[in-house]
Amino acid sequence: MAQRISRRLLAQYVTQQLLKGSSSKTVVKQLAAYLVESRRTHEADLIIRDVTHAMAEHGTVVGSVHSAHRLSSETHEAIAELVKETMHAKTVQLNHAIDPELIGGYKVSLPGYELDQTIRHQLTALKTQFKKA
Repeated sequence: MAQRISRRLLAQYVTQQLLKGSSSKTVVKQLAAYLVESRRTHEADLIIRDVTHAMAEHGTVVGSVHSAHRLSSETHEAIAELVKETMHAKTVQLNHAIDPELIGGYKVSLPGYELDQTIRHQLTALKTQFKKA
């Protein structure tokens, strides 16, 4: 039986392969095969989180943007530039998801950070502010 590889080492391997330019499809297939063979599929989300953190440390930030409606390309580019400056990243890849439960605004989720510019968040902040006064 093969020796158990730690989650951190798996994330490092995946990160190194992606940074070297290996096909992401191939790397994901290898990881999936290992996780299935070692019966560790329940750790997939944790490993992916570790990979996104490691990629961010190497200048490649992968995150998501949630909004109530489709964002214009200018807005999407402005958010990507903000992330690039804030995270000191070389490259930024943002996946966009439409969340009809958001009233308006957007929420950006990044490795270790979250920027919430939704109307719901702003209303909650106002409500909290007036409770203190």
